[in-house]
Amino acid sequence: MKLEEARLYAQAKLADGNKSDGCTLSPDGDYTECCKMHDMLRRFGPVSRSEANRHLRNCMIEKKRPVLAWIYWAFATLTLPFFKN
Repeated sequence: MKLEEARLYAQAKLADGNKSDGCTLSPDGDYTECCKMHDMLRRFGPVSRSEANRHLRNCMIEKKRPVLAWIYWAFATLTLPFFKN
């Protein structure tokens, strides 16, 4: 799934009334859309966890947040396996 397809998928899930807390355990910024997309990809599983994490990182890089993108990617990759969807 390409990044734009992932965005559309997440937007549809959110429009269906599914909830997201944004950027879990971290500040929301102008990249909250990226975190919500990640939540929907992880919750409903149309892609692997690593692909969802990659989409999160790439979305944040597009938002001109490259350093935060790698920090959030590392957090999602190293700690989120311990959280339930």
